[in-house]
Amino acid sequence: MARVDLSVIVPSRQEMFLKRTVEDLLKNMRGETEIIVGLDGAWADPPLDDHPKVHIIHHSKSIGQRAITNECAKYSKAKYLMKLDAHCCVAENFDVQMMADMQDNWTMVPLMKNFHVFNWICKKCGDIRYQGPTPTSCPKCDNTNDFYREIIWFAKNNPQSTAYCFDSEPHFQYFREFKNRPEGKGDITETMSLQGSCFMVTRDKYFELNLSDETFGSWGSQGIEVSVKTWLSGGRVVCNHKTWYGHLFRTQGLDFGFPYDISGRQVERAKKHARDLFYNNKFPKQILPSSWLLDRFWPIPGWSNEARAKVTEAGAMFMNLRNKVHGVLGVVSPIPSPVTDHAPPVSIDGAGQKMPVSAMGLSGLSGSSTISAKDILPIGDKSMVSGVATKSVVTDMIKNGDVFPLSIGNGADKPSVHKTVNPISDLVDSDTTITTAGSTTPNPAPIFFDSDLREKAVNGFRGRLVDNQHTGVGDFHNTTIPQNKPLSKGLVFYTDNRVSPDILNAVKIRLEASSNGHRLVTVSLKPLDFGENIVLNLRRGHLAMAKQQLAGLEALDTDIVFMVEHDCLYPACHFDFTPPRKDVFYYNLNWFKVRVSDGQALHFKAKQVSGLCAYRDILIEYFSNRVKGIESGEIGGRRHFEPGGRHYREEGYNKLTNHTFDTWFSEIPYVDIRHETTVTRNIFDPSGYRGQVTDWTMADEIKFWGRTKNNFPQFLAKVISGEVP
Repeated sequence: MARVDLSVIVPSRQEMFLKRTVEDLLKNMRGETEIIVGLDGAWADPPLDDHPKVHIIHHSKSIGQRAITNECAKYSKAKYLMKLDAHCCVAENFDVQMMADMQDNWTMVPLMKNFHVFNWICKKCGDIRYQGPTPTSCPKCDNTNDFYREIIWFAKNNPQSTAYCFDSEPHFQYFREFKNRPEGKGDITETMSLQGSCFMVTRDKYFELNLSDETFGSWGSQGIEVSVKTWLSGGRVVCNHKTWYGHLFRTQGLDFGFPYDISGRQVERAKKHARDLFYNNKFPKQILPSSWLLDRFWPIPGWSNEARAKVTEAGAMFMNLRNKVHGVLGVVSPIPSPVTDHAPPVSIDGAGQKMPVSAMGLSGLSGSSTISAKDILPIGDKSMVSGVATKSVVTDMIKNGDVFPLSIGNGADKPSVHKTVNPISDLVDSDTTITTAGSTTPNPAPIFFDSDLREKAVNGFRGRLVDNQHTGVGDFHNTTIPQNKPLSKGLVFYTDNRVSPDILNAVKIRLEASSNGHRLVTVSLKPLDFGENIVLNLRRGHLAMAKQQLAGLEALDTDIVFMVEHDCLYPACHFDFTPPRKDVFYYNLNWFKVRVSDGQALHFKAKQVSGLCAYRDILIEYFSNRVKGIESGEIGGRRHFEPGGRHYREEGYNKLTNHTFDTWFSEIPYVDIRHETTVTRNIFDPSGYRGQVTDWTMADEIKFWGRTKNNFPQFLAKVISGEVP
């Protein structure tokens, strides 16, 4: 039997581009590589050609994507496995390049490009339309049914995705901010999570970590599953920039939607399983808590301080338990440090001596050194080495409530002088020596303050601190707000008075229950018995809305403002969020649109003013400039609703704001009711939006709110009666 180094596994169920994907793999692979195709419940259409390097596993009845992937993996005898979606293309020599750079405890993914597979062509007038659902009409002629698909098969050079993450829900996210950090540069870079359409591991690691766990369900959250299992078991997840693959994103059309019937309930079940398994540290193979992973990549979009605190608390419990029961004899395998990236073997002189696992990562020591166990000082739930300094770094420090750079020469390269918080004499004999073997040099990595120290350093400090190497959106260096007193929050509610009375009543009841006593200013076009009401005698329109928003902001005197709309239902946790920076607009991305006509719920990843929160000063600056721009005709009222978007800089609208944006996810989504009088369009088809629509989810019910599909009147009645949270 010929040697096989890599098996490319392609799970498929009624995939129209499977044949082209297999042909592309055969054309571009250069090593000892085979392709194993799993046909789940249907034969390939068009059928696959016979080829000695292509093997097919067929099930006449569907068993699910994870299950068919596992069957293909069991068939393989190769050292490496690479799972690939059935609608992808690959770079020439992708397999040789990835195997050359691969390490046995890694999960690797190539750089990902958007894949332009086809165009729709109108047979009558020749109009060209970018790939999407089957057209029902031509915008340039009266053709309504005569179109054909022209195959392009081209991986676009922009965008190129190299970093991914997940939020607290967990939802998959692109981690664009990480690409701008120093650790996001280079040929091989780390990534917190994966997109899921492609990844490579060793075959042994695939089965050891159960990377396609069928208890998650047939489909969903696999990128999160694979990446977190790899990280928490002591491995690394990396992106190889030396090669690439192209991935076609599903357009949600009837002709190219998801091949599996996945309900919103099934997707939520997979996310719930992921939350419980990873955030509560229940993965049997893990040696690290999930809080370690957050610390390594922090700041991360979609994570509030409150959500992070819960994971940190669970991580502390996990580490405390390991410290108490995980005594080690002889040679031990230390936990990698989030600072130094790896940890060398550590041995204990004297059989039977015990040492807490959290004290084992000593990779900061240079050369062969001998220290005493009494030099290991625990700080909170972490440990450090007294009298030993790692390679000099530049970071920040806190003094008198202010954050400022701490440069070399001011003590950054000196040994720590923190006193012991918790004795470990009951775990380690103080005379036991610990020897580090060999010479190690820590890899550069972000330096973060210990969370316990950070909270204790300044009375009332609530911000997040990172080292001054970080740049770009989500960087909190030198702009985090030290707090000596609680920040005040206010709400600006604006309405055109055209929303139906029952919807307005439900919104008012929810706000009264969820606003946590924050000051509420309402701005309307007719008198409204709600909050501190301001009435503007204006004609309904985009300019009137901007003036209403500005009037409400000017009437408030709070530090922070939430923009709330007359047709949105907000949970209390929405208003728990506190912006970490004064110069950034923040958007809650955890929302669902609900269509009044049939109760259909929809979510996709997008910023909305209804989820906007920021410091009052920058909101006033933006909306003042927006009003002036609309009045002067410099900008159209229908455009640039959301401050902080990239288009302001690209299209010359930096006169509105120079500030950027960041995002968060509340624990419970807020509900955006789409009715006949909404200002923006009610579109429930992805083809109606410009650009790529991601995280598209159609749902019959919404977490915590209940069923909405074909149930909207009853749903609204439950809100009014207070039966929902």
